Amino acid sequence: TTTITIEVFNYSTTQFVTYGSLCPGQSVILNASLGTSYQWLPQQGLPPNMSTIPNPTVSPSQTTTYTVLITDPCGVDTLNITVPVSPLNITVSPSDTICVGGQTMIWAQGGHSYSWNPPAGLSNPNISNPIASPAITTQYIVTASDTLNCSLTDTVTVYVDFPPEADILQTDTIICFGDKLSLNASGGHFYMWSPPQHIFFYQ
Repeated sequence: TTTITIEVFNYSTTQFVTYGSLCPGQSVILNASLGTSYQWLPQQGLPPNMSTIPNPTVSPSQTTTYTVLITDPCGVDTLNITVPVSPLNITVSPSDTICVGGQTMIWAQGGHSYSWNPPAGLSNPNISNPIASPAITTQYIVTASDTLNCSLTDTVTVYVDFPPEADILQTDTIICFGDKLSLNASGGHFYMWSPPQHIFFYQ
């Protein structure tokens, strides 16, 4: 009596699979089976040394459909796997300078919810566009999240400029009529003398 084992391969046509959504920067392991060789496409987010294995780890930057050609003794099967990626992408306001005691609006957009840190000096740290009035120069870190609980962070710096301490370098001086006297001041970027009469280049 002779026993012969016949292995039957399940040859199938194209199949489609959808994975759960990823956050930007995350990765997922794809799975294919029952083949003797594999070829994954496209290369986006796919390490070159993993394009011919059954279970590559991919990290796509955007929603991508991967196709794997699964070869077995009966032919070639095609498996399409879609990996959705959250489109979260935030932008923030440019850094700004205020005078001490002043205020400015800072903002972020692209998320569903926001959290600003540190909260000191902010009108509301949990909205997209709080009013900032810090006492000193402060770098605010905003975390923006979407409905999938993916999050990204960015920063906005509010510089606080303190008023200069003006100092006139001369003391009260008596001059004769028709004479000239050079006046000097320090501590600022721009100067205006008052009253302007009899002053040359007074600004």
